[in-house]
Amino acid sequence: MVIATIVPISSQIRLRISTKKIFILGVLLFTLGLIIDIFSPRFDLLLLGRALQGVGTGIGLTLMYNIILAEVPKEKLGFMMGIGTMITACAVALGPVFGGMITDALNWRWIFIISLFLMKNARKFPVF
Repeated sequence: MVIATIVPISSQIRLRISTKKIFILGVLLFTLGLIIDIFSPRFDLLLLGRALQGVGTGIGLTLMYNIILAEVPKEKLGFMMGIGTMITACAVALGPVFGGMITDALNWRWIFIISLFLMKNARKFPVF
């Protein structure tokens, strides 16, 4: 629900703030949400962390498409839009499977720990 709320608002944010600052804000909010989720002793704090992750994801999702449309050459635009859409579609399909496997093998907090590790190391794995 938070992502669905942030996506339309992020276009207005984009008009007022530079792309780099929006990106940093999205990453910081998502990271803060992960850290809260890792250490949350109660459900309400876990929900707050998930909401912050939703805000960061909503900002990042729309920003991804804005960057693709603004920076990618026209001959590669369809391909890159397809990659962006494939990533978001696969995340929705594979996320619960990944979470279930982690929860089955380890504690539920490891879902967030592994996500934080993957996010931290994402720049080491370029797509192209």
